[in-house]
Amino acid sequence: MKTERIYLHNFTDKDYLDVFLCDDSPSYSHHSRPFMLVCPGGGYGGLSPREAEPIARRYMGYGFNTAILYYTVNNRFGKAPLTDYSPTDEESGLPLPLI
Repeated sequence: MKTERIYLHNFTDKDYLDVFLCDDSPSYSHHSRPFMLVCPGGGYGGLSPREAEPIARRYMGYGFNTAILYYTVNNRFGKAPLTDYSPTDEESGLPLPLI
């Protein structure tokens, strides 16, 4: 298995993809494998670890190349305060979970 972390922004390390590629074999190249993007849930408070790597690995067991999208979520109800890259919706006043 080949793994790689790809950061999506240069101003934060909170948004990234963890990519998992199945090993190449002569009978089934990685170019012909299906791909599954896993976007773990967890509401506005965080991302659920049980909905991330275990799901990606399960799909890999079926021959998929996979990636997990780690994205920003609201931290107002969590441990960390809101930051400049945690914008709010002007109409509702609620934080937007995704940059």
